[in-house]
Amino acid sequence: MADDNKHAVNNEQPEAYGFWKTVLIVLCGHLGVRTTAQRKTDFERANGVHVFAVAVMYFLLVIIALIALVNYIARQ
Repeated sequence: MADDNKHAVNNEQPEAYGFWKTVLIVLCGHLGVRTTAQRKTDFERANGVHVFAVAVMYFLLVIIALIALVNYIARQ
């Protein structure tokens, strides 16, 4: 019976990533600094909808920063 409890514990889903961990994996993914093992864990634990939402927000932030940089350089 003890073996049944061990298998039940091992079959549980890992805890899902929170907001800040999702932001971290998106930023690290953009830089390309995640190892294969970390990337595999990310795919298992991260919610795809959350990753997509954070990636869209990050993309918009980069676009706004580039527009601001171009406007700053153009005024010089």
